[in-house]
Amino acid sequence: MFGNSDLRKGYTVIGASADYEIDRHLTLGIYIDNLANETYRVSTSSAATYGNPRNFMVTLRGTY
Repeated sequence: MFGNSDLRKGYTVIGASADYEIDRHLTLGIYIDNLANETYRVSTSSAATYGNPRNFMVTLRGTY
């Protein structure tokens, strides 16, 4: 086994985003990461490093 017996199951992390154009100068956006709130490890070292839990961001972009 080449000295690495730390096997893990696979995982899928889903992200989603949507933009809404308020008018020709303003756009509202929402972005969601880890939609299913999956717990997963992102490191293969002995120290457990986990990925981010579900999180979101709302933006308001303006142009002129």
